[in-house]
Amino acid sequence: MSRATPVNKTTPSTSTPAAKPKRERPRPEPVEAVVSSISTFPALLDVALPVGPPPETLLEQRAWAELRKLQLETERTVLELEALRRAERDRAADPRAANVYTFYSAVEPESVQHCMAELGTWSRRGPGSEITVIFNSPGGSVLDGLALFDYLRQLRAIGHPVTTMALGRAASMGAVLLQAGTRRVIGRNAFLLIHEVSHHSVGKVSEMEDSVGFTKRLQKRLLAILGERSTIGEKEIQRRWARKEWWVDAEEAVALGLADELL
Repeated sequence: MSRATPVNKTTPSTSTPAAKPKRERPRPEPVEAVVSSISTFPALLDVALPVGPPPETLLEQRAWAELRKLQLETERTVLELEALRRAERDRAADPRAANVYTFYSAVEPESVQHCMAELGTWSRRGPGSEITVIFNSPGGSVLDGLALFDYLRQLRAIGHPVTTMALGRAASMGAVLLQAGTRRVIGRNAFLLIHEVSHHSVGKVSEMEDSVGFTKRLQKRLLAILGERSTIGEKEIQRRWARKEWWVDAEEAVALGLADELL
């Protein structure tokens, strides 16, 4: 009889082999990190997706999807940033953001009210900020003009440097309003028109006399305003504007103290 070959029996091990650590797939950077690195790594947008047939293995498909997602998020973020920059440039170019008001109209209740409302908003929004008012006006109502004049002076009193500027023409009440500025600027091709207060009245003689008397008081106030900072004084201004339209060019306005500087 042949012997059976003995089989060596070993005691099975009770310990299990150490599990291999899972290799985690690197996650794509969050969008915030991508945004912060756009200026440093402009080539990020130039990453090309694989060319050829679509990936077949699951690992390749996941990698392709992650790369595509990153590209789309980066492109969207760049577009949003560019839109924000464009909006910021538009805000900076807006004259209202720079506190520049253009008064291209006659001096009348509606135009004065709108100007005062806008300047008041700027004053509350930026206490002490510089304000510029550009006048190209044919003049108009003396009383409405004096209201705006006093308002501009009040803005100066509460700490706003006010620049008044004449472009084209600052006629009649427009020339008076130019005097309200801390700094008075006139365009080289601009003109001031200075003349007596116009008066129109009807009615009884006594009523017309009262109206004329009030007009003279208004004219005296305008003379005081024009003469305050001029180099010629009220009497000379009154002599020059008597019975005529006195047009003053830019260089003459600076020489007479009716403006501080040429634009």
